[in-house]
Amino acid sequence: MDKYFHLNLKFFSQCFLVILTISVLPYLNIFSNSTYTFYTNFFVALFLILLLLNINNRKTKTQNNFFLIILFLGYLYSLVFFSFEHSVLKENEIYFYSFFDNKLLPSLAYKIYFPFILVILLFENIDRKSSKTGEERLYPGILRFLLMIILLVSPTLLFLSYGFDISLTAALATSGLITAIIGLALQGNLSNVVSGIFLNLEKPFESEDWVSVDGQLGQIKSISWRTTSLTSIENMHIAIPNDKLAKATVINYSRNNTNFSKGGFITYDSISVHPRHNPLYILDLMKDGLAKAKPVDKREFFGFTDVWFSGANDNGLKFWIGYDCLDRALLFSQRSSVMLSINYVLTRAGITMVTGRVTQDLEPDASLSAIQDFSQNIETFEKLYSPLNNIYLDSQKPEFWFRRVKVFEPLSDEDFNQLSSSVTKRQFKVGETIIKQGDKGDSMFLVTEGVVQVIIQDTKGKEIIIDNLTIGEVFGEMTLLTGAKRSATVKAIRPVVLFEISKEVFEKVLKANVKVITALSEILFIRENELNSLKDKNNESSVDRKLGFASLKAITNAIRKFFNLN
Repeated sequence: MDKYFHLNLKFFSQCFLVILTISVLPYLNIFSNSTYTFYTNFFVALFLILLLLNINNRKTKTQNNFFLIILFLGYLYSLVFFSFEHSVLKENEIYFYSFFDNKLLPSLAYKIYFPFILVILLFENIDRKSSKTGEERLYPGILRFLLMIILLVSPTLLFLSYGFDISLTAALATSGLITAIIGLALQGNLSNVVSGIFLNLEKPFESEDWVSVDGQLGQIKSISWRTTSLTSIENMHIAIPNDKLAKATVINYSRNNTNFSKGGFITYDSISVHPRHNPLYILDLMKDGLAKAKPVDKREFFGFTDVWFSGANDNGLKFWIGYDCLDRALLFSQRSSVMLSINYVLTRAGITMVTGRVTQDLEPDASLSAIQDFSQNIETFEKLYSPLNNIYLDSQKPEFWFRRVKVFEPLSDEDFNQLSSSVTKRQFKVGETIIKQGDKGDSMFLVTEGVVQVIIQDTKGKEIIIDNLTIGEVFGEMTLLTGAKRSATVKAIRPVVLFEISKEVFEKVLKANVKVITALSEILFIRENELNSLKDKNNESSVDRKLGFASLKAITNAIRKFFNLN
């Protein structure tokens, strides 16, 4: 509806100006001593009409503004050189405007209305949000409507005063009395209208902004004469009177300081753990979890994340986490992603979030044993008097780190014991490269602390970040088992501690248990297929059966050949 209003207003204004220009053609001084002057004035008028017809939304705002300036200069020219107050063109001894008592009324309408209508066209052009379309507007409807009323009523009053000798004083006095009566009757609504005007001038928010009005969360949809419309997070329509909105405390979540956070608004959530934990180690674990978390608003990484320790209360040690979100509607999904990631890291370290003192006294559910990880078992840990790294991770026995890895599921208890007694622990600082795509190697890595970033280079040489890996996750397994070149580059983005498993160590395991080769081949085939899909940007997960069997067989043969098990 608003779109058609703009189109009709512009069409009306252009037609009106064309009619006004045609109406003054009889006032051209045909009795002028110079025929050149007459034809010059005639072609100026014709040129103005062509310019009016050429103003449209297909032209840029700059072009239309230039046309309007030329129109105004042509109007000033006409005031000087058109013979408005001299002889009127005669036809068969009858004046052309003989049906008017005052034959100068058309010229008076031209003089008075032309500049005001030009201002309307100028505002209509400026009000366009885009240079190529007239559908979106910069200014709210309430301001546009008031401006149009002023620009149409003002010349009408002047025309009535000069053309029909109507006293403006009496008209304004009468209209003032009527306005006062209407104002008293509509005092409440006028308060909303005036508040709406000031809200539009001040612009504390714009359409599509997420705001909180005295605790009521919603997305701004429109500001009308009386109310401002919002859509709540529950997808319900909310109408707030403008005078109430002008007095309320408004929090705009869509306007953020980019120096503080590159993303949108920032959300803070609290997490509590048992009061006997060491807060320094908990802080490191939560930072690892935040680095691993994936934004749900189509970004690769968060623009802002941080963790703080705020002391102890009835729930235990209390920590605050902060992260940014671009879309308020995705806040709950964003929170879920962050909390899942932090919970993943904490549980790997044997730490459980608590919600209050009472939960520590409850008997555990019987079904918890079905999902209990090794880190929830006290036998997984050993006492350390001088830990080199995070004590919650450093004190876990290596055997249980390997038992969590899917690639090692086919191994026996003896195999896990042999692995745990032979692996090498390595440390990397932030920014260090652990492995590089295309390099040769014969080992794999298991992350026991920190976060690493996996980067691949596509066929065009562009680097693509495919994942962040954290506690309990592995990389380099294809190289360890087949001797293939590194398929990705891995860098530390948090201080990292790794278990490195070399070919010599794993060779002893395979020779003692050759049957696990088939199971390992199937797991490697799935992971390699996923990686190739990412490289080719192919989202199809289905693979031709013949091709899959050949690839799986090739992986099995590669493992046997690499470890000399043929």
